[in-house]
Amino acid sequence: MTLNRATMSRRQIGSAIKPVSVYTPAMDLGLIDYGSVRDDTPVEYNESMKRYWPKNAPSTYDGKTTMERAIMVSKNTIAAKLVEETKAALETEMAALEENKITLKAS
Repeated sequence: MTLNRATMSRRQIGSAIKPVSVYTPAMDLGLIDYGSVRDDTPVEYNESMKRYWPKNAPSTYDGKTTMERAIMVSKNTIAAKLVEETKAALETEMAALEENKITLKAS
């Protein structure tokens, strides 16, 4: 029996959902494409604990990394930074809609 990576590999849910929950929205907003480069470096979110989070698994950092590679090896640091970029872009878009008195309704 050979390994079917799609059905038999054990993978964290975060690694499985990142392409849909992080990278796709960023691509839809025009923030990235597969050739875009981001810096794979530690991100510090918890100043009081002096802990870097998130960490990559394994805990290595590659510096300048393309989105294609970040997606392929599931870089947690790049995904976390991209969530912040996407959030800022969405807030800007929402503010522009509100400024122009455009409201969105759920269908």
